[in-house]
Amino acid sequence: MGLWARHIYFALAGVAAAEVYKHTSLLAGPAPGYITSPSWPVNYPHNHLETWTLTAIHPIYVIVVQAVATHIEQDPACRWDYVQVHDGPSTLSPPLGRFCGFSRPTLSSSGNNLTILFTTDDTRNYAGFKIKYWCSLRPDVIVKEPNSHTDNVIAVVLATIMFFTVSYFVIISTCRGSTRREWLTTGFRFSQEKVSDDYHQCMNLMELRKDDTRMTETEA
Repeated sequence: MGLWARHIYFALAGVAAAEVYKHTSLLAGPAPGYITSPSWPVNYPHNHLETWTLTAIHPIYVIVVQAVATHIEQDPACRWDYVQVHDGPSTLSPPLGRFCGFSRPTLSSSGNNLTILFTTDDTRNYAGFKIKYWCSLRPDVIVKEPNSHTDNVIAVVLATIMFFTVSYFVIISTCRGSTRREWLTTGFRFSQEKVSDDYHQCMNLMELRKDDTRMTETEA
């Protein structure tokens, strides 16, 4: 094999070795998930390139990543082995940060996508990393307060319905001597007009009973 042929062969072999690539798509929710380097906590391989794309369960969320354990080849500029986080759905998205060594940053996306890239060279390998990820509400999302005007109106309407229902059952029980079973068979007739009619009938009936009592006492 000639000299130039050898150079070409080793160059191609080097390119092939550097093209070990893996990609994973993940869905991020409020409950935390974890991403680890290959073979974690055993040393990661040489010439490895891997990416993870995280997508939040809803556009109102952003994605937060936190390195909880890191042991990557140390370099002030993180040129050899490193993790790089991108603010978007691919490695073409703007970078949020790069880390190596024992650094443990916490980074957050601006939208509902985030991409993590991990790359290694052909020298020195270590345990790698473990990253925790989850989604969080975007800062500009306004959560409706529980004491809003709509909630107050609904509470008043429900309280009014309950009042007329209870009043109706009390009147029916007093005037007709109904049992609990008869309450159920009467149905939920809780309109204000019905309650008013039954109230007046009850009062008339009570007046008639008073008159009967007076007549009986007079005859006696």
